[in-house]
Amino acid sequence: MAGAATRQGEGEVGDLGAARLARLGNDSLQERVYQELRRAISSGRYGSGEVVTIRGLAEMLGTSPMPVREAVRRLVQDRSLEMLPNRSMRVPVMSSDRFMQLTDARAVIEGHAAFRAAQAMTDRGFDAIRDANDRMGLAIRQLDVTGVVDANREFHFEIYKASGSEVLLSVIDTLWQQSGPYLAVLLRALSATPEALPTVGFGHHFDLLAAFAARDAAAAHKAMDDDIRDAADWYVKHGRAAAGHND
Repeated sequence: MAGAATRQGEGEVGDLGAARLARLGNDSLQERVYQELRRAISSGRYGSGEVVTIRGLAEMLGTSPMPVREAVRRLVQDRSLEMLPNRSMRVPVMSSDRFMQLTDARAVIEGHAAFRAAQAMTDRGFDAIRDANDRMGLAIRQLDVTGVVDANREFHFEIYKASGSEVLLSVIDTLWQQSGPYLAVLLRALSATPEALPTVGFGHHFDLLAAFAARDAAAAHKAMDDDIRDAADWYVKHGRAAAGHND
């Protein structure tokens, strides 16, 4: 795992993701490497400004540099990574202004997705959303930081899938990809003080579940907007303070 990433700025969470990345076989290797790294970034496994190298990533994934090189090229095109002059790459730095822009965009688009999901909700879709929320609650009680982050993502994306819109799902996936450095700060803050996990709160998730059970689209939209904005407030209060940010 050593050498997979060089920390810079906020980037002190790469080792959290290293253990979570699956070792890859030979089938569709380039695509699998790309998807694994993309998911790692969007899930906050790498921090804002964290530098990664092709060789380090290849060693971590247990593969040759060639598929990693192609995956990194695509991630640079996606703006998930930035190319540096020394030919290494880094995760883009998350500024306060960019964070607020992402929060506003997410609230609007994901709120609309929740609205559509309530209109189109099926019993199977509802059960998947509720089960993900149950897993998040269990992870909070167990002070399992990574489990909370993973279950929260699953909860949200089960909702977005239930909207029935591939366009919305693609846009939201891109927004979450760009929000990875923000999640990295939360991971670092919570890993340092896991006892703070219960303060994260996920009460709006129950508001969402109630709205979906009632097929109340307007209530679902409001609950999603509140969830995203309250999470942003928690980040400003806890995450950025833990990261030493005052901007």
